[in-house]
Amino acid sequence: MKRLLPLLLLVLLPLAHAEPLTIRVCHDREPLRPWRLEGQQGLDFELIRQLQAPLGVRFEFVALPWKRCLLSLQRGRVDAAMGVSYSEERGAFAVYPLQLQQPQTALRMRSESYVLYRRKGHAVRWTEQGFANLQGAIGVQLGYSVIEMLERHGATIDSGASSAEANLHKLLKGRVAAVVLLGQEGDYWLRHNLDFHEALERVEPPLQEKHYYLAYSQAFYQRHAALVQRSWQGVASARDSALFRQQLEASVLD
Repeated sequence: MKRLLPLLLLVLLPLAHAEPLTIRVCHDREPLRPWRLEGQQGLDFELIRQLQAPLGVRFEFVALPWKRCLLSLQRGRVDAAMGVSYSEERGAFAVYPLQLQQPQTALRMRSESYVLYRRKGHAVRWTEQGFANLQGAIGVQLGYSVIEMLERHGATIDSGASSAEANLHKLLKGRVAAVVLLGQEGDYWLRHNLDFHEALERVEPPLQEKHYYLAYSQAFYQRHAALVQRSWQGVASARDSALFRQQLEASVLD
């Protein structure tokens, strides 16, 4: 037995010092208030970090242009992407929390609505039938899934700008007829930029509500299916926690 003890210690020692599994998660490098801020701050990051201890993993965040992030997910260069809305095209290469071939909204990270913004005094608006009084292109951030819906309604898309702020500057200068942004980000800029506040306005009703998920690569899911399922349940628990709701309410007032 005494001879076996040193051997047993040698076997157990590496296990005691084993590093937690690292999950590489890409995200859009452009800020999206209040969800993604500079320096890996914001509510999306806070939500995902709350999963580390319960899952026994470490998340490594990778900032990329959004289209490259999705391509990296498709090719297995990253393990997951955060804040991804569902589409059939994305569902062909990304793994979502599905039930009966549809994403489970209860396991989402968050929900947001796309909103139309226009110059004050202009009449462009959104109706159930599509756009009314639209004369020119609509500015939309590059790679955003709402583009497909806008094109189905006959809109000409200008996706040359990758940030909400840049699109609002285009609108201010008359280079596009309107812009479509996620509402909390668009409203933030109208509150905090005097030029935007004086010249631009939000148009009701919102165009479309979207749900956003922590989506995984197929390769990672095949290796860690049970862990992925636990992570989605963890997302829902963290999102509905009192602490996260307080953080969300405070960010809306910013």
